[in-house]
Amino acid sequence: MRIVCLLLLWFSALSAKIPEVTFQEGAPNKIGYLHLTKDYPIDTSTVLYVRQSLEHFAKEKVVAVVFELDTPGGEVFAALKISQLLKDFQKHTPVVAYINDWAISAGAMLAYSCQTIAISPSASMGAAEPVIMGGEGGSTPASEKVNSALRAEFANLASLWGRNPHLAEAMVDKDILLVWRGSDIVRLDREDQMKPKDIIITKPGKLLTLNAEQMRRWGVADAEGPSVQDLPFFAPIPQKEFITYEDWKIDFFAFLTHPMVASLLTMGLMLGIYLEVQNPGLIFPIVIGGTCLFLLLLSRFALEAIHWIEPALIAVGVGLVALELFMLPGLWLGILGALLALGGLIAMMVPHLDGVTFAPTFSLSAWAIVDQLAWIAGLFIVCVVVVFFLARRMLRRFAHQETLAPEEILPVLEGALGKAFTPLRPSGKVELQGIIYEAMSEGQYIEKGAHVAIVRREGNRLYVRSS
Repeated sequence: MRIVCLLLLWFSALSAKIPEVTFQEGAPNKIGYLHLTKDYPIDTSTVLYVRQSLEHFAKEKVVAVVFELDTPGGEVFAALKISQLLKDFQKHTPVVAYINDWAISAGAMLAYSCQTIAISPSASMGAAEPVIMGGEGGSTPASEKVNSALRAEFANLASLWGRNPHLAEAMVDKDILLVWRGSDIVRLDREDQMKPKDIIITKPGKLLTLNAEQMRRWGVADAEGPSVQDLPFFAPIPQKEFITYEDWKIDFFAFLTHPMVASLLTMGLMLGIYLEVQNPGLIFPIVIGGTCLFLLLLSRFALEAIHWIEPALIAVGVGLVALELFMLPGLWLGILGALLALGGLIAMMVPHLDGVTFAPTFSLSAWAIVDQLAWIAGLFIVCVVVVFFLARRMLRRFAHQETLAPEEILPVLEGALGKAFTPLRPSGKVELQGIIYEAMSEGQYIEKGAHVAIVRREGNRLYVRSS
């Protein structure tokens, strides 16, 4: 007979936040196992790994999850996403953070996100000051507003599970003075406020990093064991089985979401659009642009970073541009479509986070969005420059016939007759006496093969009208 038991396990000498574990007698009890190592910093691939693993553990109906941390940290945005995943998962299943050596920087945030923190004898936790990476690999401390937002996030996470928020804040802010007074942790404004029997926890000028003994003493750690399997609150669970989750799609999606890869895909999308507008009828620009857009959408959906509204905006925008090019020549319809498509693309790349506030003070989520918007603006500038130079070279290679360079253009008389070599919508190419020229119509759409008359010449571009 299967009996459902509720156990509350307590450890001596520890004021522990021990998880309430529901397990079954006479049946296998699965425990989910997550592991972050020093070899891989916390980034978007970690978000995918944790999300997919927790979803798998929920399907397997695990009785608890242990999250082993041995990490020097990583991206704040990724840690925020993981923190939210952990908090949501713990509404129905307990999660135990096991610090095996390091939980530094963003790793400390993940530890604080768990109801129970267990440690190894060599554990250390803290040093979570936010920094901004420089172009040559260096780093500088983030602004006070970012520091304040992260400090508040750490304090909230510590308070969520009944831990001292001052210790969490001191891991982010090196200007905090904390002392142990009697049986309490007290925050002071100045050193002259200290009393003779006070024990200094941290002084201004240094970020707080706690070792195993300090984490036990000040209530950050709830249990200790040399390994995950030796943690005391797992001992009474009969027929326990630790399960993990691995999937090749995690590495693939992590590759697509890497900032460099995302930048290249965005450049490929813009290049495909530009080449198609300049050379109507070519197949490869559509293939390039479509493939890049598909991979961008796939990566963002994998991260659950977008909803259907962003692809819908892109689709409507592209549809309006196509309508203007092929059916209703004009100007405003194409501009509206381009703005909608661009807005959808930008919205797709901006992170979606809960608890975003911009006033009166920025939340950490708000700063993640501002940072991403700045990165997008820089990316688009780079894309425009790269696309301009690449497109000029590629046009001559892939065009059906060679288009003359500016210095090769012979004098063209106003009123000379030719025909459209490609559709003009409004830019394209015309053929005049067997020579191909860059051309632009005066606003109207001109079909391929239609007769045209030269209106004027500006540089290497001819302006034409239907004749």
